Amino acid sequence: MYYTKAQFLEVLKAELLKRGITDNEILEDFEQHFEIGLSEGLTEAQVCEKLGAPAEIANQYAPEGYSENSAAQNVNQAENNINQNQAQQSTFAENNYNYGNAPQNNGDNADIAKVIGVICLDVFVLVWAIPTLFSLLISYWGVMISFFVTPVVMIIGIIFGSFFAGAPMIVSMLTPAAGIFAALILFGIALIMSAFCIDIWKGFGKLMQAIARLHYEAFTGKKATF
Repeated sequence: MYYTKAQFLEVLKAELLKRGITDNEILEDFEQHFEIGLSEGLTEAQVCEKLGAPAEIANQYAPEGYSENSAAQNVNQAENNINQNQAQQSTFAENNYNYGNAPQNNGDNADIAKVIGVICLDVFVLVWAIPTLFSLLISYWGVMISFFVTPVVMIIGIIFGSFFAGAPMIVSMLTPAAGIFAALILFGIALIMSAFCIDIWKGFGKLMQAIARLHYEAFTGKKATF
């Protein structure tokens, strides 16, 4: 009497092996029998009892001329087949490993081409592109700061009038209400620019990181971890 599906299938597999049967589809069919029985509310023990003895089931699939005397020979033959397949797979894997570790001229050429490509990128693009981008970022910061400072100076100039010598000339050209409105506009532009300032610097940092990673992988041949 078997109480679990695992026990039943293990014994059935052994009985099939005695008869020289290594067809996994038979075991898959009986796994489906268990799934159907469990879906109908039966326990695994009840399904085992319903299916019957594994030895009798294996006899139904046994080839003609099967006898108990030939069972041991069939088992040994099946085990020999399995061992031969495992040996062939091991040899195949070892050959593939050796082939994969053999020096490849194409890979060397590809590495040399990558180094040359990186050098050309440095000479013709990065040597002027990176300083230009950095200058634009500094200019962006300068403009943003000026948009913060100018509205403050304008409002001070409107309040103190001619007593504030540093007031921009535009203050004398506008009415106080128009001057305050213009200062608010400039301050709003400064706030919008500041909202994008951090993201712009982060993008520049990621670009520099990508360039450093490209150079590291090209000149060392190793995968960058940064």
